[in-house]
Amino acid sequence: MLYDVSRRYPRHYIHRHKLTDKKRPPGFNQEGPAEIVQMVSEIDKLIQGNRSPDNDDMYSLLSHPSGKTVRYPKKAIFTMAPHIVADNYFSGEHVMDFMGKKGYGMTATCRRDRIPKAIKPYIHHEKVTNYDLKAKVMRFQNPIMAVKQVPAIGDEKAYTKTFVSFQSTGPTNIAGVNNLPSCQLYVSKKERGRKEDKLVWGIEQNEGRETYLGHYFGIDIADHMIQNANIRFISWRFWHMPYLHALSMGVIAAFDMYNECCDGGLDKAWEIPVQKRMSFAVFRQTLGRQMLEYDPAKLRYMGDEMSRSVTQAHKKRKVTGGTRQQRKREEESYYNEGGMTLGNFIKAMEMPRLAHDGN
Repeated sequence: MLYDVSRRYPRHYIHRHKLTDKKRPPGFNQEGPAEIVQMVSEIDKLIQGNRSPDNDDMYSLLSHPSGKTVRYPKKAIFTMAPHIVADNYFSGEHVMDFMGKKGYGMTATCRRDRIPKAIKPYIHHEKVTNYDLKAKVMRFQNPIMAVKQVPAIGDEKAYTKTFVSFQSTGPTNIAGVNNLPSCQLYVSKKERGRKEDKLVWGIEQNEGRETYLGHYFGIDIADHMIQNANIRFISWRFWHMPYLHALSMGVIAAFDMYNECCDGGLDKAWEIPVQKRMSFAVFRQTLGRQMLEYDPAKLRYMGDEMSRSVTQAHKKRKVTGGTRQQRKREEESYYNEGGMTLGNFIKAMEMPRLAHDGN
């Protein structure tokens, strides 16, 4: 999943299953790095400088509920190549080279089996327990950092790779490309609790670790919200799980759109204070109630015209849509203009209750 930092808008999504026909690109045999290559190939189409109206890759083909195939243009949402933050499942030196050549930035925790061999003897890569005091004793004034600058070759862009290792927090190594202008050791303040039960402590910090923690928390929040959405049911059908997962992501994106509207940046009249907004739990309950109360005969969304309540309705009632009580109120409202007017007569001829010979 690829999410914005400040919003829960999914920009790219790959469900992990073995039913894909796509082969892994050469040199990227691991599943995580192969997914990064696939993701970047799709993100390239969303950058403004890479767009061409004659390129078919700039359009998406979606199946309409009516059976038709609709061609949608992909919207350019990035002015430049974005900076991507990932965990150690997607890291590796070959991934950093791939991202740097394309002009992307990336920060990721590096797995111990994917550390560059040239610098591995100089960094902390041995597994330790949380209670090992030797790691805290061997604390340096600055983190161990390796920098490698790669010049531009042909169409490949120049880039700078960085690798940060610090010992007091265990074998935590952070690799990146085009991500750090500097890197020093400092202390970050952490707080938890309230009033008398409030705890305050400090943790070892540097620019590499802060960049990772300050961005990757968005995925953690999205995972937590997907779990809280609790959209699931027991089924043997393999495609139900990715569908329900995508449906949960849609609910989260809708809740983020609600908060964006309440911020007042889109329309000042929509602004609502944070204390008076719906929580995620109340938003889901409201969304579920509206879904249960909705009638497809209203024809407000794509695919409503294919529902049974519409296809089995009388042909005179398919045009206006709505329930029987709503249609009755619409018919009655046509005659409230006063008297027998030409407009009322024309509207009455369209109603199924008035018999006429068609002349």
